[in-house]
Parts: sequence; C-alpha cells; structure tokens
Amino acid sequence: MRPFRILLGYLIVATIAAALLLVDLWPWHPTSWRVWLLLVAIALPVLIVGEWFGEALFNNPLSHSVGRATASRSFSWLRIGYLLGLALLVLGLLFFAMHRWAG
Repeated sequence: MRPFRILLGYLIVATIAAALLLVDLWPWHPTSWRVWLLLVAIALPVLIVGEWFGEALFNNPLSHSVGRATASRSFSWLRIGYLLGLALLVLGLLFFAMHRWAG
C-alpha cells in the first residue's frame, strides 16, 4: 500500500506542476494524450531543475555582496544592474544554445 500512496502523491504534485507549466506556456497546450502524459511526467523534474538553477544563480558570493552593499536602501541601481546583467547572461546563453541546437 505504501508504494501506491507515494505514486499517488507524486501524480498529484506532478499534475499541479504541469498546470503551472501550462500557465507559463500559455497559449500552447498539448494536443494529444501522449503529449499530455509527457507533460505530466516531466513537469516536476523540470520545475525542480529550474528551482535549483535559480537558487544557484542567486545564492553566490557576488549576490551576497550586492545584497550587503544595498541592504540599507530600498532602491539601488547596483541591484538593478546586477539582476539585469544576470538576466541578459542567462538569455544570451539560452539563445546561443538554441542557435547551436537548431543549426
């Protein structure tokens, strides 16, 4: 009975994760039962890897030093520049990977 409960719990959490991914991917949605099954199967691992990546990106010595330097202010150009630089770096890496993969 225990493996059934674990599987049921995983399916519930994976279904919630798939719903969150569907909201993020709007207006795209699966068109066949195989794609629905694939979405539910990979939704939870994709979200876990995304959370891990985000935590690694924002929990490093440079992020901590920017946080300490700007902790006393509610608005900081340094914090905005740092986060904008991180976003541009991640987007640049994604576009580079997509270009290399597609062609």
